[in-house]
Amino acid sequence: MQEIITLLDQIGEITKRHEEITKLSGENFNVFKVIGVTTKEVKLHSRFLGELLNPSGSHGQGDIFLSLFIDEINKNEELKIEKFDTKNSVVFIEKRVRKINEDKTEGGQIDILIEDKNGNKTIIIENKIYADDQKNQLIRYSNYKKENIVGLFYLTLFGTEPSEISKGELKENKDYFLLSYNENIIVWLEKCRKEAVQQPLLREGLSHYINVIKLLTNQTTNEAMNNDIVNTLTNSPETFKNALSIEKGVIDAKIEIQWSFWEKLRLEFEKKGYKFNVIVEKKLVEKFYSPSRKKKYGIRLVILQKEEFNIEFDFFIDENIHFGFMAFENGVNKVAIQEKYNKYVQIINNINQNYERTSWWLGWRYVEPKLNFREFNQNVIDLVYPEKLEETVNKIIEDAIQNIKKFKEEINR
Repeated sequence: MQEIITLLDQIGEITKRHEEITKLSGENFNVFKVIGVTTKEVKLHSRFLGELLNPSGSHGQGDIFLSLFIDEINKNEELKIEKFDTKNSVVFIEKRVRKINEDKTEGGQIDILIEDKNGNKTIIIENKIYADDQKNQLIRYSNYKKENIVGLFYLTLFGTEPSEISKGELKENKDYFLLSYNENIIVWLEKCRKEAVQQPLLREGLSHYINVIKLLTNQTTNEAMNNDIVNTLTNSPETFKNALSIEKGVIDAKIEIQWSFWEKLRLEFEKKGYKFNVIVEKKLVEKFYSPSRKKKYGIRLVILQKEEFNIEFDFFIDENIHFGFMAFENGVNKVAIQEKYNKYVQIINNINQNYERTSWWLGWRYVEPKLNFREFNQNVIDLVYPEKLEETVNKIIEDAIQNIKKFKEEINR
């Protein structure tokens, strides 16, 4: 037991030392994180990337960033974009090409559209952070000026494949190509930053955005601390054996902390007269920390019942806890993108403009304070203290109930 305590003390000292270094360097400060837009696909990512790619963008660097981007995507051996007129290209963000037709094979809104001067060559980027695929989405975009497309790209955090519902019969590395933030975009941004070395404001803006990408893709910005911990754990067989002996205990502790959160959330809601139709069972939390990594479970509360659909206020977990409004038709989700729900979406956005719409959600957002039960950020670690757990849960409940009440008031007017 003493050896384990000594090992924990050593790791604690390493962590403390590197936290001080990070504090002195200001590494934890990030403009985009402070204003709460790190996951906003349109408000941050598409607009930021589009501005960099635009030869006439406010960065004032002409077509150098677009040229570097084309160099990066041309690394794919199956793709070769040649003689693209970068100097005279035009970039569109959220370009509505036409209304979606009846069979959903044409039309829609393209996240990033790049065209050369005469529109003879077109690059299309479908940008996905957390939003779900729409029906025939890639198919629709592939049919936009089909003869002119030199590259249709599906951009996600980790280079994830599009769903069958989006791509249909389209083939990877033929009809579309994968891009990832954690590799392609970061590499490209690093090259852009080197080009901006003489422009301090632009350079630092790029640095902040790179750090946002590293945050979203779980790439530590303090690799030196990780290396020190690894070196400590592997300096002898005995040390590593001690580390293994506490591994299960750490996982069990994580399960207990998350389970306590869900139970406290449910019980405090019930005290205020709200009854959930779906709750979290402990086995789901256990699976969350197992190799299968169970995702997307939570508690659900019906707040509006109509003959043709229900609207719920739900809490869910993926990496972080988030909540919001969902629509169900005969128990089926993924209907929120339909036009008939637009009035409800507008009400939700008026309540809080940080709500985001997807095919699953009429509007979702992270709880405050932000709780990441995968990485165990400081807000989650603090839940070890009963008084902090109660304070955090009550704050989240107050926020949620205010939103629910405002929603009901608006639809009953």
